Amino acid sequence: EPPMFLSVIETRPVLFDILCLFAAVAYCFTIYYSIVGWHFVLPAISNLTASVGALVAGAGHDRPSRKAA
Repeated sequence: EPPMFLSVIETRPVLFDILCLFAAVAYCFTIYYSIVGWHFVLPAISNLTASVGALVAGAGHDRPSRKAA
């Protein structure tokens, strides 16, 4: 019995920590969304993704101009 008990203790924390991490992140996001509001959060996320996409798309066009200048 002791080896089985030790093996359970050794294998459990990895999954348990991952589940706790996801639960804590989801809980913090729900609190943040309830306080801030979805109408503020969703435009911010869309603007962030759009800005990142613009940077990735415009990276090839910006570098030659910077080198020429």
